[in-house]
Amino acid sequence: MKIRTKERLVTIMALAMIGLIAVLIGWTYKEVAVANRQRQQASEIARALSQLRLLTFEYRLYHNERTKAQWYAVSNRADFVIANTQTSIPTQDQILTGVRERRVKEMRLFAELTSGERGSRSDAPLEESTRLFESTLLSRLLAEQQDNFSDVFRLTDIATEHINSAQRQLLFVTLAGLVLIALTKGFASWIVNHDVLAPLVRLQQATREIGAGNWNFKLDVGGDDELGRLRRSFNAMAERIEAQAKALQKALDLAQAANRTKSEFLANMSHELRTPLNAIIGFTGTLLMKLPGPLNADQEKQLRTVQTGANHLLALINDLLDLAKIDAGKVELSLAPTDCKEVIEEVAASLRPHAEAKGLEFTVTAPKDGLTLRTDRRALSQIVINLVNNAIKFTERGSVRIRAERREESGSKALEISVEISVEDTGTGLRPEDQAKLFAAFSQVDAKTRPGLEGTGLGLHLSQKLAEALGGRIELRSEYGKGSTFTLVLPER
Repeated sequence: MKIRTKERLVTIMALAMIGLIAVLIGWTYKEVAVANRQRQQASEIARALSQLRLLTFEYRLYHNERTKAQWYAVSNRADFVIANTQTSIPTQDQILTGVRERRVKEMRLFAELTSGERGSRSDAPLEESTRLFESTLLSRLLAEQQDNFSDVFRLTDIATEHINSAQRQLLFVTLAGLVLIALTKGFASWIVNHDVLAPLVRLQQATREIGAGNWNFKLDVGGDDELGRLRRSFNAMAERIEAQAKALQKALDLAQAANRTKSEFLANMSHELRTPLNAIIGFTGTLLMKLPGPLNADQEKQLRTVQTGANHLLALINDLLDLAKIDAGKVELSLAPTDCKEVIEEVAASLRPHAEAKGLEFTVTAPKDGLTLRTDRRALSQIVINLVNNAIKFTERGSVRIRAERREESGSKALEISVEISVEDTGTGLRPEDQAKLFAAFSQVDAKTRPGLEGTGLGLHLSQKLAEALGGRIELRSEYGKGSTFTLVLPER
């Protein structure tokens, strides 16, 4: 039998038992509710009869109309409760029939008792025959009321016994349901252990063997249920994995060879490209300094174009080489105590002319006593240069502000101290959909809207990679049309 079929049978059995138990419990609760209602109605009848008894004595003493009116009001309420009392067994019907008959007699006797009244004063003299007649009527009325009291107490006792019986029945149903549920669970557990868990343990062992490279390990196919088909599929998968593992090993060997070739190429290109570019930059600088002789305006403009292009190409080569080192995990960091304030001021001094040339307000805020942090000075400087340079590049008006501070936060185990360097600008800001891809390599979110801006799209990607290598991160907060804030967070070590 398939596991799914067994599971359905167990589920049907469990649902059937739960449904039966629910029906029995619901029926029992209904019986308890009816019995409680009967006991409550019997109590209401008893209270009404007690009030009638007191009002009968009061009328006997005072013979006033107020007591008479109260007696009839309570009597009507008692008759209403009696008429609406629920019954469950014939005995209750018989008792209520007797109560109703006696209530008719009570009404008749009280009417006879009040028909001969002579006023509202209780101290008025009465004839002996009248007193004797009233005493007889009162005795009969009280006897009828006493019989009704007895029957009402019987109704209360019957309702209480009904409640106790229903509660015992509820307890029995609950215990029986628990036993049936326990048996069903035991049967389901046996099915799970025998048909599911044991094969899965064997499958887990096979997974470990295959993971360890034991390609000869095979599972017993067994029956034709779901796990049997799974074992056959696993054996077929293991054979495919073995073939793919051999192919992957071969591809890995080729990839390692290609990586060695790439490293050699980058090393050669670093020398072959940087050397002539540095010569071009140096020679162009010499010409622009007019050491060999004077230059006209066109010559100076062309030389500056050559110098700018060469610097841009050299920056691109440096970024590509740094990216290759980071991806290969070969970036070398020299950790030493570094004054972050000093690094920020050096970067600000080199980029301030660029900001002022665009008419931007350029400010630096840092603690007077400095911010010393154990980190790599060159990597920190490169990150700050990239962030500040981007802020100046993408800000046409307003300001660029650099702020450094030490922050202390309560971590999960101890106090966490970090240094935060924020670069805030009033540029165009970033849309939410652009923020998600900002740190990707070669990503330029303004490449279409502002094609005049130069860049490789590697600056922020390299900065994030360097920050992670230093154990930190770069956070972004930006609002489109208002500006952006990039924050470098580095933990103190």
